[in-house]
Amino acid sequence: MTIFFADTSAIIKRYIPEAGSNWVDSWGKMSSTDAVIISELTTLEAVAVLTHRQREKNVPPDYLQMLRNDFLLHVEREYLVINVDSVVFIRARSLISRYPLRAIDAVQLACALDVMRALNEAVTFVSADRMLLAAAALEGLATDNPDNHV
Repeated sequence: MTIFFADTSAIIKRYIPEAGSNWVDSWGKMSSTDAVIISELTTLEAVAVLTHRQREKNVPPDYLQMLRNDFLLHVEREYLVINVDSVVFIRARSLISRYPLRAIDAVQLACALDVMRALNEAVTFVSADRMLLAAAALEGLATDNPDNHV
């Protein structure tokens, strides 16, 4: 069983071609015993990234709509979405006091740690943010950077 917890910097590679996109795209072909888990926060961040790309004129509006629809369909059918609640924020504040993390990254990491504790299984935290990956490793998560899969 493979369990990936992907932050936004990783999951967005499935929708916007960049280093690591082929590897992240291959997750759509995983077996039924494998899982890609994202936080509820990622559903907002990913739409924001796609919209930002369109505003920068990097993504045409109709293509953006298709990417957004694909992402939301995957959220509904392929990804397990972890809710962000007050307990996650408490854990995120604790992580910020120990590591040089941005608030959003601390929330992502707190969600991944909750998943690992709840499942009592190995979880691979996937991000393109090296500082976040370092904190995840120190917290006992296996880590992977999609940028290493070119």
